[in-house]
Amino acid sequence: MKIVAIHDQTIAIASPMRNAYINFSQMTASVVALVTDVIRDGAPVVGFGFNSNGRYAASGILRERVIPRLRAAEPAALLTDDHGNFDPFKAWNLMMA
Repeated sequence: MKIVAIHDQTIAIASPMRNAYINFSQMTASVVALVTDVIRDGAPVVGFGFNSNGRYAASGILRERVIPRLRAAEPAALLTDDHGNFDPFKAWNLMMA
């Protein structure tokens, strides 16, 4: 399995809630789509992820650091074993290097 594309987008998760510390009306999140070279039922297998609620989108860090590190990785460096599945711990270590 290889990564063929990585897309990220900022989405609004605004809410009229607020408390003494946080105004949720401007909250955003990052959504990431990781497109693989695996085809199932005629379409590529795509994995999706997002950052947790209550934070702001991390677009700059994703585009300037995290995504380039994943794209530069040798495909085998991200896999668990001979089955060809992605290993999230290996991916994390590469992204945080």
